[in-house]
Amino acid sequence: MKTPVIAVVGGKKVGKTTTTENLIQELTKRGYKVAALKHISEEDFTLDTPGKDTWRFAQHGAKTIIAIGPNEVATIEKGSTQNLPLQTLLKKAKSNDIILIEGFKKAVAKKTSISKIVVVKTQDEAANALQKYQPIL
Repeated sequence: MKTPVIAVVGGKKVGKTTTTENLIQELTKRGYKVAALKHISEEDFTLDTPGKDTWRFAQHGAKTIIAIGPNEVATIEKGSTQNLPLQTLLKKAKSNDIILIEGFKKAVAKKTSISKIVVVKTQDEAANALQKYQPIL
């Protein structure tokens, strides 16, 4: 069976993160393994911490860095993400029961295979969302 994917989309500062957090909490409480994909649009964003070992490995040319601690494993893949297909990211999360996506609005807008929760604050935002995301009514 294919892993269900639900995207939480909407404008800035409308509550997408809070909605995603609440979904994760409730689904986890019900026993589901949840994956969360987050699109970050800040140009200089990095998970890595300048000066730390993993950052230093990348500075010396490593393209993939895997760090493991007592309670987590992190994989950092260095390189351009401009042409990285959403499908590639979804494959990384397929071992979960459900995948939640926050953001990626351009990548998911016309994909009918991805269900969407549109978070809005005003009626105008709701009307625009109906045009942008073409819900199945």
